[in-house]
Amino acid sequence: MKFLSIFAAATLMATAHSSTAAEYPGTDPIVPFSIDNRVVLGDPDFEKISSLPSSSRISQLSRGVAHLQISGSVCTGFLIDSDLLMTNEHCVVQRGREVSATNIQVFMDYYRSGDRGALSAVGQEYVLIDKNLDFAVVRLNRRLGERYPILSLSPSIPSEMRSVKVIQHPKGRSKEVSRRNSRVVRLMPRQNVVHYRADTQGGSSGSPVFDLNGDAVIALHHVGSPSGGFNEGVLMSSIIERMQQAATTSPVTANAEWNAAVQLAQGGRPLTINEVADRYSIGSTMNFKVNVPASGYLNIFNVTQTGESTVLFPNRFVRDNRVRQGSMTFPTSAMPFQLTASAPTGDQLILVMLTQQPLNAYSDSGESKSPFARMSPASFKSFTRSARSSDYFAGVRYTSIVR
Repeated sequence: MKFLSIFAAATLMATAHSSTAAEYPGTDPIVPFSIDNRVVLGDPDFEKISSLPSSSRISQLSRGVAHLQISGSVCTGFLIDSDLLMTNEHCVVQRGREVSATNIQVFMDYYRSGDRGALSAVGQEYVLIDKNLDFAVVRLNRRLGERYPILSLSPSIPSEMRSVKVIQHPKGRSKEVSRRNSRVVRLMPRQNVVHYRADTQGGSSGSPVFDLNGDAVIALHHVGSPSGGFNEGVLMSSIIERMQQAATTSPVTANAEWNAAVQLAQGGRPLTINEVADRYSIGSTMNFKVNVPASGYLNIFNVTQTGESTVLFPNRFVRDNRVRQGSMTFPTSAMPFQLTASAPTGDQLILVMLTQQPLNAYSDSGESKSPFARMSPASFKSFTRSARSSDYFAGVRYTSIVR
Protein backbone atom coordinates (compact mmCIF):
# COMPACT_ATOMS: atom_id res chain seq x y z
CA MET A 1 0.00 0.00 0.00
CA LYS A 2 1.43 3.38 -1.00
CA PHE A 3 0.97 6.45 1.19
CA LEU A 4 0.80 9.73 -0.70
CA SER A 5 0.66 13.15 0.93
CA ILE A 6 -1.20 15.84 -0.99
CA PHE A 7 -0.81 18.63 1.55
CA ALA A 8 1.64 21.54 1.54
CA ALA A 9 2.24 24.57 3.76
CA ALA A 10 0.28 27.78 3.63
CA THR A 11 -0.65 30.66 5.90
CA LEU A 12 -4.21 31.82 6.44
CA MET A 13 -4.23 35.49 5.56
CA ALA A 14 -7.75 36.83 5.22
CA THR A 15 -10.71 36.12 2.90
CA ALA A 16 -11.41 34.77 -0.54
CA HIS A 17 -12.94 36.15 -3.68
CA SER A 18 -16.75 35.99 -3.82
CA SER A 19 -18.91 37.72 -6.37
CA THR A 20 -22.12 37.78 -4.34
CA ALA A 21 -23.38 37.63 -0.78
CA ALA A 22 -26.92 36.39 -1.01
CA GLU A 23 -27.28 36.23 2.74
CA TYR A 24 -27.36 40.03 2.88
CA PRO A 25 -30.17 42.23 1.60
CA GLY A 26 -29.19 44.62 -1.16
CA THR A 27 -27.78 48.00 -0.28
CA ASP A 28 -29.98 50.04 -2.61
CA PRO A 29 -30.96 53.22 -0.76
CA ILE A 30 -34.55 53.95 0.15
CA VAL A 31 -34.73 56.79 -2.36
CA PRO A 32 -33.84 55.38 -5.79
CA PHE A 33 -31.18 57.37 -7.64
CA SER A 34 -28.24 56.90 -9.94
CA ILE A 35 -25.16 55.41 -8.34
CA ASP A 36 -23.14 58.09 -10.20
CA ASN A 37 -24.64 60.89 -8.10
CA ARG A 38 -22.55 61.93 -5.08
CA VAL A 39 -23.98 65.11 -3.74
CA VAL A 40 -23.05 68.37 -2.09
CA LEU A 41 -25.72 69.31 0.42
CA GLY A 42 -26.05 73.08 0.70
CA ASP A 43 -22.79 75.01 0.57
CA PRO A 44 -19.69 72.89 -0.09
CA ASP A 45 -17.93 71.87 3.11
CA PHE A 46 -14.77 70.32 1.70
CA GLU A 47 -11.43 71.11 3.29
CA LYS A 48 -8.08 70.46 1.68
CA ILE A 49 -5.98 68.10 3.77
CA SER A 50 -2.96 70.16 2.73
CA SER A 51 -4.44 73.14 4.62
CA LEU A 52 -4.46 71.23 7.91
CA PRO A 53 -1.45 70.82 10.21
CA SER A 54 0.49 67.72 9.18
CA SER A 55 0.49 66.65 12.82
CA SER A 56 -3.32 66.70 13.08
CA ARG A 57 -5.14 63.40 13.47
CA ILE A 58 -7.09 63.93 10.24
CA SER A 59 -3.87 64.51 8.31
CA GLN A 60 -2.38 61.35 9.80
CA LEU A 61 -5.46 59.28 8.95
CA SER A 62 -5.54 60.70 5.44
CA ARG A 63 -2.15 59.16 4.71
CA GLY A 64 -3.89 55.77 4.54
CA VAL A 65 -6.38 57.02 1.92
CA ALA A 66 -5.65 56.64 -1.80
CA HIS A 67 -6.70 58.22 -5.07
CA LEU A 68 -7.51 55.46 -7.57
CA GLN A 69 -7.44 55.52 -11.35
CA ILE A 70 -9.34 52.53 -12.72
CA SER A 71 -9.61 52.16 -16.49
CA GLY A 72 -10.33 55.86 -17.04
CA SER A 73 -12.53 56.38 -13.98
CA VAL A 74 -11.58 57.77 -10.57
CA CYS A 75 -12.42 56.49 -7.10
CA THR A 76 -11.08 56.54 -3.57
CA GLY A 77 -9.73 53.63 -1.52
CA PHE A 78 -7.87 53.00 1.71
CA LEU A 79 -5.42 50.53 3.19
CA ILE A 80 -6.79 47.79 5.44
CA ASP A 81 -3.53 45.83 5.51
CA SER A 82 0.01 46.37 4.32
CA ASP A 83 -0.83 45.16 0.80
CA LEU A 84 -4.65 45.20 0.86
CA LEU A 85 -6.86 48.09 -0.24
CA MET A 86 -10.64 48.50 0.06
CA THR A 87 -12.88 50.40 -2.34
CA ASN A 88 -16.36 50.01 -3.86
CA GLU A 89 -17.41 47.06 -5.97
CA HIS A 90 -18.93 49.41 -8.52
CA CYS A 91 -15.49 51.03 -8.96
CA VAL A 92 -13.92 47.77 -10.13
CA VAL A 93 -16.91 46.25 -11.95
CA GLN A 94 -17.72 48.50 -14.88
CA ARG A 95 -20.46 47.86 -17.45
CA GLY A 96 -21.05 44.50 -15.84
CA ARG A 97 -17.44 43.37 -16.21
CA GLU A 98 -14.68 43.06 -13.68
CA VAL A 99 -11.80 45.39 -14.47
CA SER A 100 -8.46 43.61 -14.37
CA ALA A 101 -6.86 44.26 -10.98
CA THR A 102 -3.67 45.28 -12.76
CA ASN A 103 -5.56 48.28 -14.21
CA ILE A 104 -5.99 49.79 -10.73
CA GLN A 105 -3.44 52.55 -10.13
CA VAL A 106 -2.95 53.69 -6.53
CA PHE A 107 -1.72 57.17 -5.59
CA MET A 108 -1.19 57.69 -1.87
CA ASP A 109 0.40 61.16 -1.96
CA TYR A 110 -2.08 63.27 -3.93
CA TYR A 111 -2.30 66.40 -1.76
CA ARG A 112 -1.89 69.28 -4.22
CA SER A 113 -3.89 70.12 -7.31
CA GLY A 114 -2.23 68.91 -10.47
CA ASP A 115 0.29 66.76 -8.62
CA ARG A 116 -0.82 63.22 -7.88
CA GLY A 117 2.67 62.28 -6.78
CA ALA A 118 4.45 59.11 -7.80
CA LEU A 119 2.50 55.93 -8.51
CA SER A 120 2.44 54.10 -5.17
CA ALA A 121 1.23 50.68 -6.31
CA VAL A 122 -0.97 48.83 -8.77
CA GLY A 123 -3.48 46.08 -8.17
CA GLN A 124 -2.32 42.50 -8.30
CA GLU A 125 -5.48 40.46 -7.73
CA TYR A 126 -8.91 40.61 -6.13
CA VAL A 127 -9.21 39.05 -2.71
CA LEU A 128 -12.93 39.62 -2.17
CA ILE A 129 -15.63 41.33 -4.24
CA ASP A 130 -19.17 41.68 -2.95
CA LYS A 131 -21.85 43.29 -5.07
CA ASN A 132 -24.58 43.40 -2.43
CA LEU A 133 -22.40 45.26 0.06
CA ASP A 134 -20.65 47.19 -2.73
CA PHE A 135 -17.10 46.59 -1.57
CA ALA A 136 -13.94 45.12 -3.02
CA VAL A 137 -10.64 44.15 -1.43
CA VAL A 138 -7.65 44.32 -3.76
CA ARG A 139 -4.21 42.90 -3.18
CA LEU A 140 -1.48 45.32 -4.27
CA ASN A 141 1.84 44.56 -5.88
CA ARG A 142 3.65 46.36 -3.06
CA ARG A 143 3.43 46.38 0.72
CA LEU A 144 2.53 49.98 1.48
CA GLY A 145 1.90 49.50 5.18
CA GLU A 146 5.56 50.08 5.99
CA ARG A 147 5.20 53.68 4.80
CA TYR A 148 1.51 54.51 5.16
CA PRO A 149 -0.94 53.85 8.02
CA ILE A 150 -3.32 50.92 7.88
CA LEU A 151 -6.81 52.11 8.81
CA SER A 152 -8.71 50.30 11.55
CA LEU A 153 -12.18 48.92 10.79
CA SER A 154 -14.85 49.41 13.43
CA PRO A 155 -17.44 46.69 14.19
CA SER A 156 -19.56 49.30 16.01
CA ILE A 157 -22.73 50.76 14.52
CA PRO A 158 -22.86 54.57 14.73
CA SER A 159 -25.77 56.27 16.45
CA GLU A 160 -28.13 58.75 14.83
CA MET A 161 -27.34 62.45 15.12
CA ARG A 162 -23.62 61.70 15.54
CA SER A 163 -21.33 63.70 13.28
CA VAL A 164 -18.98 61.98 10.84
CA LYS A 165 -16.03 62.84 8.62
CA VAL A 166 -15.25 61.51 5.16
CA ILE A 167 -11.68 61.58 3.80
CA GLN A 168 -11.88 61.44 0.03
CA HIS A 169 -10.79 62.49 -3.45
CA PRO A 170 -14.00 64.21 -4.72
CA LYS A 171 -14.10 64.47 -8.51
CA GLY A 172 -10.56 63.15 -8.53
CA ARG A 173 -9.24 66.24 -6.76
CA SER A 174 -6.42 66.19 -4.27
CA LYS A 175 -7.13 64.74 -0.83
CA GLU A 176 -9.97 66.48 1.09
CA VAL A 177 -12.10 65.96 4.16
CA SER A 178 -15.79 66.69 4.73
CA ARG A 179 -16.63 67.14 8.42
CA ARG A 180 -18.86 70.21 8.78
CA ASN A 181 -22.67 69.78 8.82
CA SER A 182 -22.03 66.07 8.69
CA ARG A 183 -24.41 64.38 11.10
CA VAL A 184 -25.96 60.95 10.68
CA VAL A 185 -29.59 61.38 9.59
CA ARG A 186 -30.74 57.77 9.36
CA LEU A 187 -29.38 54.44 10.52
CA MET A 188 -30.55 51.30 8.72
CA PRO A 189 -28.66 48.27 10.08
CA ARG A 190 -31.03 45.75 8.51
CA GLN A 191 -30.19 47.24 5.11
CA ASN A 192 -26.51 47.46 6.11
CA VAL A 193 -26.35 51.21 5.47
CA VAL A 194 -26.12 54.57 7.19
CA HIS A 195 -27.22 57.95 5.79
CA TYR A 196 -25.35 61.15 6.59
CA ARG A 197 -25.10 64.72 5.36
CA ALA A 198 -21.33 64.90 4.86
CA ASP A 199 -20.57 66.23 1.37
CA THR A 200 -19.23 63.91 -1.33
CA GLN A 201 -18.89 64.03 -5.12
CA GLY A 202 -18.09 61.69 -7.96
CA GLY A 203 -14.68 60.19 -7.25
CA SER A 204 -15.52 59.88 -3.55
CA SER A 205 -16.75 56.31 -4.04
CA GLY A 206 -14.76 54.00 -1.79
CA SER A 207 -13.96 56.65 0.82
CA PRO A 208 -13.68 55.77 4.51
CA VAL A 209 -16.31 57.28 6.81
CA PHE A 210 -15.26 57.94 10.42
CA ASP A 211 -16.99 59.17 13.53
CA LEU A 212 -16.08 62.85 13.72
CA ASN A 213 -13.82 62.26 16.72
CA GLY A 214 -12.88 58.67 15.91
CA ASP A 215 -10.00 56.94 14.15
CA ALA A 216 -11.70 53.73 12.97
CA VAL A 217 -13.70 53.38 9.75
CA ILE A 218 -17.42 53.00 10.53
CA ALA A 219 -18.74 52.93 6.94
CA LEU A 220 -17.67 52.70 3.31
CA HIS A 221 -19.08 55.61 1.31
CA HIS A 222 -20.69 54.52 -1.94
CA VAL A 223 -23.63 56.65 -3.11
CA GLY A 224 -25.61 59.86 -2.63
CA SER A 225 -29.19 61.07 -3.09
CA PRO A 226 -29.79 64.60 -4.39
CA SER A 227 -33.54 64.23 -3.86
CA GLY A 228 -33.28 62.54 -0.47
CA GLY A 229 -30.77 65.05 0.89
CA PHE A 230 -28.23 62.53 2.15
CA ASN A 231 -25.21 60.48 1.25
CA GLU A 232 -24.96 56.79 2.02
CA GLY A 233 -22.31 54.43 3.33
CA VAL A 234 -22.26 50.67 3.81
CA LEU A 235 -21.86 49.87 7.49
CA MET A 236 -18.37 48.55 8.20
CA SER A 237 -19.87 46.17 10.77
CA SER A 238 -21.67 44.38 7.90
CA ILE A 239 -18.54 44.33 5.76
CA ILE A 240 -16.47 42.92 8.63
CA GLU A 241 -19.04 40.18 9.15
CA ARG A 242 -18.89 39.31 5.46
CA MET A 243 -15.09 39.23 5.50
CA GLN A 244 -15.05 37.03 8.59
CA GLN A 245 -17.53 34.68 6.99
CA ALA A 246 -15.35 34.40 3.90
CA ALA A 247 -12.27 33.83 6.04
CA THR A 248 -14.02 30.94 7.77
CA THR A 249 -14.96 29.23 4.53
CA SER A 250 -12.11 30.09 2.17
CA PRO A 251 -8.72 31.46 3.12
CA VAL A 252 -7.12 34.16 1.07
CA THR A 253 -4.33 33.04 -1.18
CA ALA A 254 -1.44 34.62 -2.93
CA ASN A 255 -1.79 32.65 -6.17
CA ALA A 256 -4.08 32.75 -9.14
CA GLU A 257 -4.71 28.99 -9.15
CA TRP A 258 -6.48 29.05 -5.78
CA ASN A 259 -8.60 32.05 -6.82
CA ALA A 260 -9.44 30.41 -10.16
CA ALA A 261 -10.56 27.25 -8.33
CA VAL A 262 -12.83 29.26 -6.01
CA GLN A 263 -14.35 31.14 -8.95
CA LEU A 264 -14.96 27.87 -10.82
CA ALA A 265 -16.81 26.45 -7.84
CA GLN A 266 -18.93 29.59 -7.56
CA GLY A 267 -19.78 29.59 -11.26
CA GLY A 268 -20.95 25.98 -11.55
CA ARG A 269 -24.09 24.18 -10.50
CA PRO A 270 -23.78 22.84 -6.95
CA LEU A 271 -21.86 19.64 -6.32
CA THR A 272 -21.54 18.33 -2.75
CA ILE A 273 -18.38 16.96 -1.14
CA ASN A 274 -18.90 15.17 2.17
CA GLU A 275 -16.76 13.86 5.02
CA VAL A 276 -13.97 16.42 4.74
CA ALA A 277 -12.93 17.52 8.21
CA ASP A 278 -12.05 21.10 9.03
CA ARG A 279 -8.57 19.94 10.04
CA TYR A 280 -6.39 16.86 9.98
CA SER A 281 -3.52 16.02 12.28
CA ILE A 282 -0.23 15.10 10.67
CA GLY A 283 -0.22 11.37 9.90
CA SER A 284 -3.97 10.97 9.66
CA THR A 285 -5.60 9.66 6.50
CA MET A 286 -8.38 11.31 4.57
CA ASN A 287 -11.29 9.90 2.60
CA PHE A 288 -14.20 11.88 1.23
CA LYS A 289 -17.37 11.30 -0.72
CA VAL A 290 -18.59 13.07 -3.83
CA ASN A 291 -22.29 13.20 -4.63
CA VAL A 292 -22.32 12.91 -8.42
CA PRO A 293 -25.51 14.69 -9.58
CA ALA A 294 -25.43 13.39 -13.18
CA SER A 295 -23.39 11.28 -15.55
CA GLY A 296 -20.37 13.09 -16.89
CA TYR A 297 -16.62 13.53 -16.59
CA LEU A 298 -15.21 13.99 -13.08
CA ASN A 299 -11.99 15.81 -12.18
CA ILE A 300 -10.68 16.29 -8.63
CA PHE A 301 -7.94 18.79 -7.81
CA ASN A 302 -5.90 19.73 -4.78
CA VAL A 303 -4.78 23.37 -4.83
CA THR A 304 -2.36 24.84 -2.32
CA GLN A 305 -1.71 28.42 -1.36
CA THR A 306 1.85 28.02 -2.60
CA GLY A 307 0.57 27.73 -6.17
CA GLU A 308 0.67 23.95 -6.65
CA SER A 309 -2.26 22.36 -8.50
CA THR A 310 -2.43 18.55 -8.44
CA VAL A 311 -4.88 16.31 -10.29
CA LEU A 312 -6.06 13.65 -7.83
CA PHE A 313 -8.62 12.11 -10.17
CA PRO A 314 -8.28 10.78 -12.78
CA ASN A 315 -4.84 9.35 -12.05
CA ARG A 316 -2.41 6.66 -13.18
CA PHE A 317 -4.49 3.93 -11.54
CA VAL A 318 -7.89 5.08 -12.87
CA ARG A 319 -7.46 7.01 -16.10
CA ASP A 320 -11.06 6.89 -17.31
CA ASN A 321 -12.94 9.69 -15.54
CA ARG A 322 -16.40 8.96 -16.92
CA VAL A 323 -18.77 8.49 -14.00
CA ARG A 324 -22.45 7.82 -13.49
CA GLN A 325 -24.90 9.56 -11.22
CA GLY A 326 -24.55 8.42 -7.64
CA SER A 327 -22.00 8.55 -4.85
CA MET A 328 -18.23 8.07 -5.18
CA THR A 329 -15.76 7.54 -2.34
CA PHE A 330 -12.24 8.84 -2.94
CA PRO A 331 -9.78 7.13 -3.00
CA THR A 332 -11.68 4.23 -4.60
CA SER A 333 -10.89 0.56 -4.04
CA ALA A 334 -9.13 0.57 -7.42
CA MET A 335 -6.55 3.09 -6.18
CA PRO A 336 -3.73 1.46 -4.15
CA PHE A 337 -2.91 4.43 -1.95
CA GLN A 338 -4.12 6.52 0.95
CA LEU A 339 -4.10 10.27 1.31
CA THR A 340 -2.00 11.10 4.34
CA ALA A 341 -1.66 14.50 5.99
CA SER A 342 1.95 15.51 6.52
CA ALA A 343 4.03 18.56 7.40
CA PRO A 344 4.22 21.42 6.79
CA THR A 345 0.96 22.56 8.29
CA GLY A 346 -1.44 24.92 6.53
CA ASP A 347 -4.64 25.30 4.52
CA GLN A 348 -5.73 23.32 1.46
CA LEU A 349 -8.49 23.41 -1.12
CA ILE A 350 -10.16 20.44 -2.81
CA LEU A 351 -12.04 21.22 -6.02
CA VAL A 352 -14.36 18.67 -7.63
CA MET A 353 -15.80 19.30 -11.09
CA LEU A 354 -18.23 17.36 -13.24
CA THR A 355 -18.50 18.41 -16.89
CA GLN A 356 -20.84 17.24 -19.61
CA GLN A 357 -18.13 17.48 -22.24
CA PRO A 358 -15.08 15.18 -22.11
CA LEU A 359 -12.38 16.83 -19.99
CA ASN A 360 -9.58 14.75 -18.49
CA ALA A 361 -7.05 16.79 -16.55
CA TYR A 362 -4.68 13.84 -16.09
CA SER A 363 -4.52 12.94 -19.78
CA ASP A 364 -4.43 16.56 -20.87
CA SER A 365 -1.40 17.14 -18.64
CA GLY A 366 0.60 14.61 -20.65
CA GLU A 367 1.42 12.63 -17.50
CA SER A 368 1.79 8.87 -17.91
CA LYS A 369 4.05 7.62 -15.10
CA SER A 370 3.41 9.59 -11.92
CA PRO A 371 0.39 8.65 -9.78
CA PHE A 372 -0.86 12.23 -9.92
CA ALA A 373 -0.40 14.99 -12.46
CA ARG A 374 0.97 18.37 -11.51
CA MET A 375 -0.58 21.20 -13.51
CA SER A 376 1.34 24.28 -14.51
CA PRO A 377 -0.40 27.65 -14.11
CA ALA A 378 -0.89 27.76 -17.90
CA SER A 379 -2.42 24.28 -18.08
CA PHE A 380 -4.69 24.94 -15.10
CA LYS A 381 -5.85 28.17 -16.72
CA SER A 382 -6.51 26.33 -19.98
CA PHE A 383 -8.52 23.69 -18.16
CA THR A 384 -10.64 26.22 -16.28
CA ARG A 385 -11.32 28.08 -19.52
CA SER A 386 -12.51 24.86 -21.18
CA ALA A 387 -14.68 23.97 -18.19
CA ARG A 388 -16.36 27.37 -18.17
CA SER A 389 -17.40 26.93 -21.81
CA SER A 390 -19.82 24.13 -20.91
CA ASP A 391 -22.50 23.32 -18.39
CA TYR A 392 -20.74 21.99 -15.31
CA PHE A 393 -21.16 21.11 -11.65
CA ALA A 394 -18.56 22.10 -9.08
CA GLY A 395 -17.89 22.02 -5.38
CA VAL A 396 -15.04 23.06 -3.13
CA ARG A 397 -14.01 22.19 0.42
CA TYR A 398 -11.33 23.67 2.63
CA THR A 399 -9.28 21.96 5.29
CA SER A 400 -6.19 22.56 7.40
CA ILE A 401 -3.28 20.39 8.47
CA VAL A 402 -2.35 20.80 12.12
CA ARG A 403 0.22 19.23 14.42
